[in-house]
Amino acid sequence: MSNTKTLVVEMTITPAVIQEWLLGNLSKALDLKPTEIDVREPFASYGLSSVASVSLTADLEDWLELDLSPTLAWDYPSIELLAEHLSDELKQRELSAA
Repeated sequence: MSNTKTLVVEMTITPAVIQEWLLGNLSKALDLKPTEIDVREPFASYGLSSVASVSLTADLEDWLELDLSPTLAWDYPSIELLAEHLSDELKQRELSAA
């Protein structure tokens, strides 16, 4: 009888991974190339509407399985700041689950 083990690989969602996700989604929403978006620039400088911002937050909730505030893009007004915040939230969730 063989003893088999299933290896589960869980991807760590780092700020860099979140930034890439945000760049991809924002570039589509804003009709820009990802290379045209500076992660340190405020969302407002790209003309991100409140509707697009709330939609982005909803997509982030689905992807990260977190409950997020609809004002997230105003509270953390750049990709860099938002990615850091979300990474911290995920770390807190992991610590709480442990």
